[in-house]
Amino acid sequence: MGLALAIALTLLLAGTAAALVMRASVRTYLEPKFADKVVDINDEYANPWFRLTITDAIFDGIRNRFAVNMEALAGREDEVFVFPVMSATGADGQKLRTDFESGYEFFDGVWMPERSFEYAQPQPGQYGVHAMLVNEDYEPRASTGQDVTWRLDFHVLKPNWPVEVHKEGFDPDEMTHEAYMAQFKEAVKDKKILLTYGDTVVEWGSQLPAPEGMTQEEYFRLPQWEQLVRSGAFDEVERFSRTFDMVAKDSLKQAEPQTITLEGMTLHLEAVQASFMSLWVDIAVETKGLQSPVPYDVVQMEVRVGDTVLQMMSFGSSGEAPESALLRLRGEYSLAGVPGVPDGVTLVPVWVRYPDAAKGETQSTRYVDEEKAFEVKLQ
Repeated sequence: MGLALAIALTLLLAGTAAALVMRASVRTYLEPKFADKVVDINDEYANPWFRLTITDAIFDGIRNRFAVNMEALAGREDEVFVFPVMSATGADGQKLRTDFESGYEFFDGVWMPERSFEYAQPQPGQYGVHAMLVNEDYEPRASTGQDVTWRLDFHVLKPNWPVEVHKEGFDPDEMTHEAYMAQFKEAVKDKKILLTYGDTVVEWGSQLPAPEGMTQEEYFRLPQWEQLVRSGAFDEVERFSRTFDMVAKDSLKQAEPQTITLEGMTLHLEAVQASFMSLWVDIAVETKGLQSPVPYDVVQMEVRVGDTVLQMMSFGSSGEAPESALLRLRGEYSLAGVPGVPDGVTLVPVWVRYPDAAKGETQSTRYVDEEKAFEVKLQ
């Protein structure tokens, strides 16, 4: 009996360990430097159709990365379509504007049991979300030191119409886009739900007509889950919410808005702010009289902390010098390679020329304009 009990306990622990390994976690793709900032949440919820776990999260005052695991319960023959809706509230009760950078396959709806999904996923049922606090222009907005309550409202829908999967993607060589979309319109007419990419209702849902008493524009302003219910194709069979509180563990530092005058160019620093994870820059460049030492297509900014060049995560520009009055430069840089939150950074203009395919060129050329390097203090 002792041996049997030991074997049973070993198998139980092994199964538990396997379940934990298979759960989604932000740690699977996070830089080691940030591992101690991860908060274990392990908030579980179960209903007759599935079990949900919000596993863990990391929040730096601007971006919240969190992981969700969803698992269908055995023994159910019916399927449901689950729509999460995300929101965030500050400690003062004020609703914060949010946007998400990843997790589209999660917020576009999840079938339980999970249907085949054509895009890459870490494991079935695992979802990672990158959500940001933003301002009115959807630029990063810091909320350092303040408790932020993140809320997910889940709308569980059951289909009333038969569900089919559209097997072929759109091929412009085979048919017009109008003919392709007509298939989804016909499916709506026949009271069928026609999925694309294995599990998505976006194309089919775009053909749903507005219910009586509502214009098409008003109808499409509704959340997608509500559109599906009002169409009659689905019923909402359950609604529940989960919340978790996060606070940035390190202070965010930022520079005072300022104007930097360099030879041949004037830069207006709208925002330079750093969390423990990333640094953001938002700079307007006066392009009148803009001079460059080399031919270029775009202007970028290299950012350094001491001798370390920060990895550029994203960069965009609007306007085209010298035709426009202002050239707007926005970029994000990783702080994984430096300790803590820096007290200052060095910004250096970089002139970038794209390859000319007609000349057989395959790589961009970058000219780092060291003579125009300047320091920015953060506090």
